[in-house]
Amino acid sequence: MAGQGQVSPLQNPLFQEPPAIEANTTSDIPSTQTNSSILRKAVPSSPKSPRNSQDELQNTRLLSTPVSEGKRPADGEVGLRTNTPSRPRDLANTINNWWIMEFGLWTVSCASLAALVLVLWYHDGQPLPRWPFSITLNSLFSTFTTICKATLMVPVAQSLGQLKWTWFAKRTRNLEDFESLDSASRGTWGSLKLLIWQRGRQHRHLACIGAIITLLALPTSPITQQAVSYPLHFVNVSDSIASVPQSQSFLNTVFDPQASGKGNAGDVGVGFDYKDDSHVPLLDSSTIGAFYSGLYTSASQTAPHVAPICPTGNCTFPLYNSLGVCVQVANASDGMIYGCDTGGQCGQPSYCPAECRSTLSNGLSTMFDTILSIAPVDVRDANGSPLQGGSNQTINFKSIQYPIADIFFSYTDGSSLNGTGHSAAYEAIFYWCIKQFSTDVQGGISTTNSTRSFTNITRIIHDRDDSGLGWTPLDTPSPPSTLVLQAPGDSTVYQVSSSVTWAMTNFTEATLVGELTYFSPVTARYYTTDASSRFAPTDANPLGNMTAISAIVNNIATSLTNNIRTQAGSGNFTLGTVQRLDSYIQIRWAWLSLLFVLEILSLVFLIITVCNSRMTDTGIWKTSSLPVLQALDDDSRKALGPLSNLSDATREAKMINATLERDENGWKLDKR
Repeated sequence: MAGQGQVSPLQNPLFQEPPAIEANTTSDIPSTQTNSSILRKAVPSSPKSPRNSQDELQNTRLLSTPVSEGKRPADGEVGLRTNTPSRPRDLANTINNWWIMEFGLWTVSCASLAALVLVLWYHDGQPLPRWPFSITLNSLFSTFTTICKATLMVPVAQSLGQLKWTWFAKRTRNLEDFESLDSASRGTWGSLKLLIWQRGRQHRHLACIGAIITLLALPTSPITQQAVSYPLHFVNVSDSIASVPQSQSFLNTVFDPQASGKGNAGDVGVGFDYKDDSHVPLLDSSTIGAFYSGLYTSASQTAPHVAPICPTGNCTFPLYNSLGVCVQVANASDGMIYGCDTGGQCGQPSYCPAECRSTLSNGLSTMFDTILSIAPVDVRDANGSPLQGGSNQTINFKSIQYPIADIFFSYTDGSSLNGTGHSAAYEAIFYWCIKQFSTDVQGGISTTNSTRSFTNITRIIHDRDDSGLGWTPLDTPSPPSTLVLQAPGDSTVYQVSSSVTWAMTNFTEATLVGELTYFSPVTARYYTTDASSRFAPTDANPLGNMTAISAIVNNIATSLTNNIRTQAGSGNFTLGTVQRLDSYIQIRWAWLSLLFVLEILSLVFLIITVCNSRMTDTGIWKTSSLPVLQALDDDSRKALGPLSNLSDATREAKMINATLERDENGWKLDKR
């Protein structure tokens, strides 16, 4: 019941029903007011309080409906409509008409791509990260690319949907075009059909750009996944040590302190073993073993260097120097003289090859019945003092100071006694040197190479020096003394005692010297030493082979150097870097180029679509289905016929042309 002073809405004169009208009569309807406001009946569904009724009045308005003369509103029409707030609707229209959502999503796509690039740039060349919850770089990469692609395709689809409306603006088009353009906005298959549909046409539709973007975006994931690779590389291990031995001195040969010295040890050096009473020091067993190891290494192989210590099987070392033994080989046949003794028992040289010989320029000669003669030249005097330049008996190596041994290998083939062209000689000289090595270990296999050598003997230090100088010039050497070597630019001093050199000289000469002869039958060969068999000629090389000789003597020098480097107390170790294989992140940026191309194309396509809509003054409907339901005029609907199957609708659409136009009632696709 209404409160006092308030009028019920139903008692208000505005809400009173019009007088009853008799059937088939219209005379009582005013005919002069064609645009009069017809108040339609409003029946409340439930009783309301006066206050609610008053509120309802304030939120209602009359509907002004044009009515033709002699007609009345249809029964059941309601004459009141409640106003809805316009602000949300205006905001939605602004977002739609200004393409705010599309540009915003494109910005999100770019931000995702930028974040992806930043993450990849930060981790490029770095080890694999350890993130919480087992998150990997691949999962993060996949997340960013998915967001980038998903937000990128929304503006493309909306632009494709809008272009189907602008295509019909102010021009007559076939309704089948509408279906093709609408299908392109809904996926890759529709985009592919659009490109096929546009093939052969004189003017390409702008929607082809969007169709191309849609198809290019299809393989984005597998292509961009190639941007991240995980190759292996070596990383340093700080808690492990790699080392390789080197030597800076070789001063004695004593390995048996209880051995009884033969002769007066004090004359040469205290603690050495001597041969008989000749005061000649002997080499220790390890050096002798090293010599034979190199001698009997196959000439087709290279004696291995000292193996480094490498815990992981992968180590690197800097260049390092070590005291060692070097050797050089050269041809000594130049200047060879041939001759025979005619005053012998035979009288005729053709029957007495033993009286014919070849003589080298330094005086060494070889009889023609000797296939191979290995002979040294003196490098020391009777007291063991080194002879500078090998007493000028060397032929090819006069610049080498104080060699260990100088050995000549002379060959004859015995086929002719005149000797011309049937004899050859080679010279090999052993000497102390500083060797520079490079060592590398990869996969458990060590590789060591001698890169260069130095032979600079700077001075000789005497073990006993009454003058107080501590050393004497090079031109006055006398045992016992120590040779001092230095490499250019290296302050490290390398030392070798004269006693060791003397022992090495005697052993090398005694071991390598020998002959190889043959008598009847000619196939029988006689070796005076085992070592001479290692340098014996072959049928293929009856005059010897300098390559084979070089290989054997170099193996001897390498084996002796290894022994010097591993002698106890002879030096120290060069430390290397321990490494292990570890995977790291490598970014191949070219594989991300597709994403950048898609970003640029989508922005250009979006801007073109917006401009095209403005130029054609078309409503912004994009991919919405509601405008499609309202756009067709009555003629187009009748031409399409009733809704049946898709093939019939497609067939009918091909027969209809329409234009998008706007009149006072709004936009319509008018049939032409």
